[in-house]
Amino acid sequence: MKSIAKLIVVAALAYVPFLNAEELHANELVPVVMGEVYDQIFTIKSDTKEGPVHISYFPAGQSIKQWSRQMSYSEVVNPDVKTPEKLASTLVTRLNMVSPGSKYKASASEDGQVVVLDFIVDMPAQNLMELNVHRIQKFKDRLYNIHSVVRMPRLVNPTPETAAPLIELRNYLVTYIVKQDIAKISDVLDTAKNETVEE
Repeated sequence: MKSIAKLIVVAALAYVPFLNAEELHANELVPVVMGEVYDQIFTIKSDTKEGPVHISYFPAGQSIKQWSRQMSYSEVVNPDVKTPEKLASTLVTRLNMVSPGSKYKASASEDGQVVVLDFIVDMPAQNLMELNVHRIQKFKDRLYNIHSVVRMPRLVNPTPETAAPLIELRNYLVTYIVKQDIAKISDVLDTAKNETVEE
């Protein structure tokens, strides 16, 4: 796994301006990743408007119980995790607990409001690995995590040729999540929160 991580290069972080939207629903922001529509939606909500909300999207035929590809949007509500850097650090700590010795790559915007983090989780018992790409962003004084994860067969003793598709996928996913409109994602999460609470 270490040699795979060494082959992966850090992509440039493109920080783009965002437009504001209103009252967007989860089904109005369905990801299309490498031409595949992620239209199976699963939402985890708090009982209060102040609580967190997490929306996961899966391709057709997949679900929260059985999946190989997933895209998720979350608002992070944790008094101990208030910055993109802190959340990235927390994720790396968890990574080292579940997959000791794993390598990761992180890059941040100059103002520290956006961190892009990616890593591979080795799952030898299942003969799988997970490619994880996170975009963690502070927006309107709230913290968000856009997360893409792909499960695939484990690469053992990779060569540049066998690792090339993984590197291409990683670079694609980094570019994809960097381009996502955080204002729209924020609105989708807010709408989900409001739908959770019965007035």
